[in-house]
Amino acid sequence: MPQNASLPSQQQLTCVTSSPNNRQAIVFLHGFSDQRGGAWRRFPEFVGKLRPDWDVYTLHYETSFGPDILGIWSADPALPVVAGQFRTEMASEPIVRYERIAIAAHSMGGLVAQRALLDGEDLRAKLVHLFLFGTPSAGLITASLVRLWKRQLNNMAIDGDFIKALRADWSARITDTPSFCLHVVAGAKDQFVPTYTSTDPFPERFRRFVPGNHLEMVRALTPDHAAVRLVITALPLNCLNQQLAGEQLPAAMEEFGAAPLLRRLATLPQNPEPQAVTKLALDLDGAGKRHDAIELLLRFKDLHPDIMGTLAGRYKRMWIENRGREFADKALNLYADAFDLVKSKAEVDAAQAYYLAINVAFLALVFCENHENAKQWAAVALHYCDVASKESKPYWLVATMGEANLYLGDYDAAIRHY
Repeated sequence: MPQNASLPSQQQLTCVTSSPNNRQAIVFLHGFSDQRGGAWRRFPEFVGKLRPDWDVYTLHYETSFGPDILGIWSADPALPVVAGQFRTEMASEPIVRYERIAIAAHSMGGLVAQRALLDGEDLRAKLVHLFLFGTPSAGLITASLVRLWKRQLNNMAIDGDFIKALRADWSARITDTPSFCLHVVAGAKDQFVPTYTSTDPFPERFRRFVPGNHLEMVRALTPDHAAVRLVITALPLNCLNQQLAGEQLPAAMEEFGAAPLLRRLATLPQNPEPQAVTKLALDLDGAGKRHDAIELLLRFKDLHPDIMGTLAGRYKRMWIENRGREFADKALNLYADAFDLVKSKAEVDAAQAYYLAINVAFLALVFCENHENAKQWAAVALHYCDVASKESKPYWLVATMGEANLYLGDYDAAIRHY
């Protein structure tokens, strides 16, 4: 029996909570390779408990890491097909009976939701809220690099036909004044789907920011998770349950914007802890305040190698987004200088060392196109991975070992670690 035999073999709608009196429902749509919708964890359950005036559903569709090899392996459907399936499900029982619909979509699921809305006037007429969590609405550069592997990745490519058509159709049909409430939500530490593609394609009034990386931003383990509070606050009240729902709503949504971060920046002490500087800078960057983040890191860059590495990371992302060579130059020099500082210490922090070394290796290969230098730095990174692994093996360490072996040409080891 195939290993994935227990996974859903087709699109599947699941009811989380429902009440016969409700005339409004929210549907959760997962992202790439998340067939069971596990990234949400207990998110739908919490929304159902905190907002009993809304019925809650999850919708699963076929997506996996397996490559699409037509005629040999089954291939996951392309996003236009998934969007068509989603639109059909929304026009079928039981969803069709609801008067108002909300959609909460994560990652690639947000592209599916956007396409379905553009192609379905009936769905748009019922929609009252659309939540796009970590959605690559302008496409991904990384997807462009591996587009031949899967049709769903090809659809997410930043220069692909699907993304171009999606944005053009959105501008023509939805415009900047949608008939529904739009919430474009980014994770403050999301490096998989940066703000250039998640929030920047939309006007600032639609942008929201919550803590966490691409998965943590929606991985709700408690009902006070920031994304859960965002959704239950935003959903409109059922007139039959206004008092009940009103008693359960948290503070206003301004707490999810950049204002509290700027207040933290203004009250930062003159001699802050390095960890406080890097955390605030990452939060500011995730909230669309990259200029403030870079100014903060530049002010304290000599305080600790971690701050130099975080600043290098901002420049690296700016180079990836804009292809400005000056940003790559700055990133490379900062990573190398920070590595020298770490190595000069009496007791070398192995985790810091492999993180900095693998970034130098990446830039040496991709930016400088110096394969030999990249191999040398990859070997250094692998050495410090071995040192650090004697204490523990967090997933970033194992991922770094995979990347280092990839640069060194040991593909079996790279695959094993990945």
